[in-house]
Amino acid sequence: MFLFRSALSLYSLGNMFILGLLAPVSAVGYYAGAERFVRMAIGTLDPLSQALYPRSSQLAVANRRAAARQTRIVFALTGVFGVAMGSFILLSAPVVIPFVLGNEFQSSVTTVRILALLPLEIGLSTALGYQWMLPMQMDRTLTWVALLTGVVNIVGAALLVPRFAQNGMAGALVTAELFAFVAIMWTLYRRRLNPIFPSSLTLQPAAQGVSD
Repeated sequence: MFLFRSALSLYSLGNMFILGLLAPVSAVGYYAGAERFVRMAIGTLDPLSQALYPRSSQLAVANRRAAARQTRIVFALTGVFGVAMGSFILLSAPVVIPFVLGNEFQSSVTTVRILALLPLEIGLSTALGYQWMLPMQMDRTLTWVALLTGVVNIVGAALLVPRFAQNGMAGALVTAELFAFVAIMWTLYRRRLNPIFPSSLTLQPAAQGVSD
């Protein structure tokens, strides 16, 4: 879990540092304001995830079919929330950003609109990661996905930031989060452990475990 948290920090907390190396200081301010606004919206998902995790862990031991069913429900709810929250951020950015951050942050509006994809991407990845992979003892796989996502984020920043500044950083982050979601889905599907596709789901008996 230490490695997993460190991998997440690589592309969530380090983006402003990377941006400061590749773009003017003003771009760091525009990006920081935009990301903080979007992260606040994403944070509203945390109580749901934390509340359901103990139940998911218990079901992973006692009834894995029920655990998969609960994950599908959380996945669907998170997807609806992500679309709704992303749409609100996308449409309200020209009005909300000057009101919340000030008129000096007009340049953050486009950045916020790019980052509006994050609630959906992060929400779906979190639903699979925290409500399924961790209870199923697949923390090593999740850590590798996080590490590779950090690499994608850095490469994307190196390519996009010199030309598009804060908008390039936002594009790199959105691309990295999309990669994380696709990597999780593909890995689970290949191992026949993807709860979103119950017809292809193969689970060992609870006593044997499904670990890395």
